[in-house]
Amino acid sequence: MDESINVEAIISPFQKPEEAPIFAVYKILSRQYDRAQVLEYMTHFCLTSQSEENQRKGLEFLYIIGAHEDCGKLIKINEVSSNPLNQQWGKIYRIVLERKTHYNDPNEILMELARINPLSKEIHVIMLFLKLYAHVDLNQYGKMGNDVEAITEEMSQIRDSFLFLCYEERLDEAFFVYHFSKNELLLGRKYAFKVLNKTFNQRKKAFVHNLLAISYALDSYQQAMYHVNESLRIAEEADDTRYLESIKNHNIPFVSALNGVYEGITTNDRSEQAHLAIAKGDRQTAINILEPIEDRSPFQNYYLGKAKKDKELLTKSHQAFIRQGHYLFARIPLSELKKL
Repeated sequence: MDESINVEAIISPFQKPEEAPIFAVYKILSRQYDRAQVLEYMTHFCLTSQSEENQRKGLEFLYIIGAHEDCGKLIKINEVSSNPLNQQWGKIYRIVLERKTHYNDPNEILMELARINPLSKEIHVIMLFLKLYAHVDLNQYGKMGNDVEAITEEMSQIRDSFLFLCYEERLDEAFFVYHFSKNELLLGRKYAFKVLNKTFNQRKKAFVHNLLAISYALDSYQQAMYHVNESLRIAEEADDTRYLESIKNHNIPFVSALNGVYEGITTNDRSEQAHLAIAKGDRQTAINILEPIEDRSPFQNYYLGKAKKDKELLTKSHQAFIRQGHYLFARIPLSELKKL
């Protein structure tokens, strides 16, 4: 990018004498500049906007491209607005952002949403997405069908093209996770590639590749590792340390051990250490790690059941995944049960 370019000089004509709608600005900039420049100029436009409508829509734009710090700045601008609608948008997007940055308790999010009366259909859609995200965070995948149905119905009444475009990306991601959990993998992958083709958000791309890897883990180790490595590459480019650690310590050993691969694979996660030990044939080490755990997760019961060749533990794991509504994960202990 040419360092001599003055961002203010590019954005100023869109704000004087009367501020242009955010979608018009986005379309004009997209025709003239590359993706990185468009994101930089649009971010400046959002943060310097004097239009209450653009300030609201800017929240969704900054969040969906992954500009969390800048979204936080715009949240503050909306929160101190004299317009009650902007104040509510600021409040809702603070919940949206803090779920990502502070990992707030999803049960508390659901209780807070129940106390809020949305002032517009647009903000109601975001509240419905928040409800869906909370159910996913709680491993309540069985509730996703009703959630996506409610979102689709409410979105049918949204007339704003810019927000509809943003919400559509969110909905494609939701459909991906939904079909993934239902073990409807062809449908899920279709939505995954739609998200990958349209999103500007590098974190989201890494997340989608990560789930795609798991969707292939039982059927094609080569395909699964392709997506793991894509997720790793994107996270490295984005310098996303937290996600990099998660991929290295959870996803790579999980996909590898599931396919009997262990050479050169390391992890600091005790459960995945047990999983790798099983792949090596060292079942006793896995048992020593997992058996003392009192409140085991469905995956831990699967690992221990596999190590001990225990049908009861494998059945317990399978049933727990079914109760969660995650039928893809339920295939994993079931496949082991069929071997016994």
